[in-house]
Amino acid sequence: MSSNKSIMSVDLFSHWIWDYNLYVVKKRTRYCLYVSKRRPARKKKQQLEIATQRINYLMKLADQSCVDGNLELSNSCTKLVRNIGMKYNVRLSSDARMKICRSCNSYLNPSTSRRRLATNKIISITCDSCDRTYRFPYNQK
Repeated sequence: MSSNKSIMSVDLFSHWIWDYNLYVVKKRTRYCLYVSKRRPARKKKQQLEIATQRINYLMKLADQSCVDGNLELSNSCTKLVRNIGMKYNVRLSSDARMKICRSCNSYLNPSTSRRRLATNKIISITCDSCDRTYRFPYNQK
């Protein structure tokens, strides 16, 4: 066995290799042991429930801060909502998706966006900060 800690004899640690996700690579005249990367763990149901609760709370906070006139807080809430949704792979509700601009992540409210109903029953929303237009079907129920 040499002085380098990453190089070990294969015979002595053959049982240790499988227990600790190690793999052996032969380099010229010696064997080297490396630690393999672990696969990330799955998201648990409890984590997904907490993520959806946080998303709902942040959207309510963004609505309330927009009514109060604090647009910076509502924009930061929508950015957090998008980040949480992407991290935990949680889909946003259709109402939440219509309130967030996809290109600049700003909160779309009547003061920062223009809404109009087209003749073919399509709602078009235009973001004032980035001038991107979104079209959603309008279903009367």
